[in-house]
Amino acid sequence: MNRLLLLMVLLAVFLSSHSVSASQILRTSSADTTEVKESKEKPDPLGRSTPKGTVRGYFKSLAGENQLQAARYMDLSAFPDKDIQSEVASLVNKLELVLDRSGQVLPINLISSNPEGNLKDGLDPALEEIGTIVLKGDEISVLLERITTADDQKLWLISWNTLEVLTSEAYADDEVFLERPSDGVLSSRWNGGPVKDWIGIILIALG
Repeated sequence: MNRLLLLMVLLAVFLSSHSVSASQILRTSSADTTEVKESKEKPDPLGRSTPKGTVRGYFKSLAGENQLQAARYMDLSAFPDKDIQSEVASLVNKLELVLDRSGQVLPINLISSNPEGNLKDGLDPALEEIGTIVLKGDEISVLLERITTADDQKLWLISWNTLEVLTSEAYADDEVFLERPSDGVLSSRWNGGPVKDWIGIILIALG
């Protein structure tokens, strides 16, 4: 009788210890999963996780005359001269010039703040149209493209499909790129940046 009681006690202790171990394993697994999930969903410090954040950040960089930061909102992965700082700055300047002189950008409240973008616009889910530019009479979409980085971050960047147009010889002599006299008050500067860009930032903030 004593032997049977001893066996029952030992069995109860054995099952209890294994139950605790399983519980600890489950808690650890859950914590690890949460940590991985939080890491993947960590917001981009430059705001490029959404189309709206990319547009805001890009124009804010232009207003502050920070060309290198503005370039970080552009997909330069296919740009042959992406490692030449002066060429990158030149491309940033070209895009700003074209947007200023022949471009239209959607009001900020119409640009998606969803990380997935606007899935009802009829475009590829990885693309967002945020405006247009005109070169030699051709209307060209200004597109954002959702790309995945080497560290598995999903970012919205100004698409190379749009930027490549600015490097094309077919549009190199468009009048938009010619030197012009001052365009008036909007070409003046305030706090380092063009007044027109600061007006854009104010409108973006209101949106």
